Amino acid sequence: MVNGNRFLLSAFILIFSIILFFWVGFWNEFEFRYAHFNMLYNPFPFLLGPTLYLYFRSFFFALKKTDILHYLPAVLVILYLSPFYILSEQDKIEILQNARLGDVLWQYDFVRSFFKYLSNIHIIIYTILLRGIYLKGKRLNQVQITAENLIWLRTILVLFGSFVLLEITAFIIVEYYDLSINVYYFSALSIGLLIYLLGYLSYNKPQFIRSLENSFIDKYKRSGLDPEMAEPYLERINVYLNDEKPYLNEKFKLNDLAKAVNIPSHHISELLNQYHHQSFSSLINSLRVEEAKRLLVSNQYDNKKVSVIGYDVGFKSRTTFYQWFKKITGQSPANYQRDERVVQNN
Repeated sequence: MVNGNRFLLSAFILIFSIILFFWVGFWNEFEFRYAHFNMLYNPFPFLLGPTLYLYFRSFFFALKKTDILHYLPAVLVILYLSPFYILSEQDKIEILQNARLGDVLWQYDFVRSFFKYLSNIHIIIYTILLRGIYLKGKRLNQVQITAENLIWLRTILVLFGSFVLLEITAFIIVEYYDLSINVYYFSALSIGLLIYLLGYLSYNKPQFIRSLENSFIDKYKRSGLDPEMAEPYLERINVYLNDEKPYLNEKFKLNDLAKAVNIPSHHISELLNQYHHQSFSSLINSLRVEEAKRLLVSNQYDNKKVSVIGYDVGFKSRTTFYQWFKKITGQSPANYQRDERVVQNN
């Protein structure tokens, strides 16, 4: 079972903790007491979305070196502010007291007006991306992600979405309605509770997921699926898949299986989630990998490219085939073929 990159989730909570520290510092006027405190906050909001996004990606896809580009906005902010960062404390105090930041930062008066909007726009964009990667990953199911992890990711989406909604609402109220800064105090407290609730749930994830999973099982029991029919239904599905191998057709869908075995599609989804902790696409792609393993060591593919097998077993692309194969076997198709033939020859 893939659990995601825990380092990324820990980094997300740490980044938020730093942001919360800066909020408290601003309310206590740290920027007037400590010159070096100024401008340090600005890059951190641009780290939240990318870190959580990559955490989501780690459930569905292998992370790539190019994913570091998601942190480019934060790097650009740091580079822009670096002329101020490198000043001495005395120079910073003099510049701040005389409102001369424009002397050290390019077009500061122009850029400053956008800073307060950019971070909010940034987290809105990443909220949309988070939902997109979740739906795409769930649909394609590039890895064997379980129902428990899908529940966990949905929980994070709800908590992060609530954080974004609170942050944007507080910003609009204070910025455009000239209400008390106490709105921000309440917002920060609520947001802090949400994010640290996420940390707490992550620490107690097994118990949390188990309680949610039990509620899902109760839902299945109320759904109209007769528990006594579960075993014969599963047997009917397994026999059809093993005998007919319909998954070799890349266009094979859940509705096709439902028609073939005469079982409602929602019952099939319930059965797979409840008894196998798999989605339909996860099951089908697992079967395709098993078929690919058999073909890789067969003589009929001796003179053909390994990637051809991926298409022959029902994968729509070479990339999807390689990702799935490596996730299940821990090897690339070519390495698996080589190792298995060495064993056969010995």
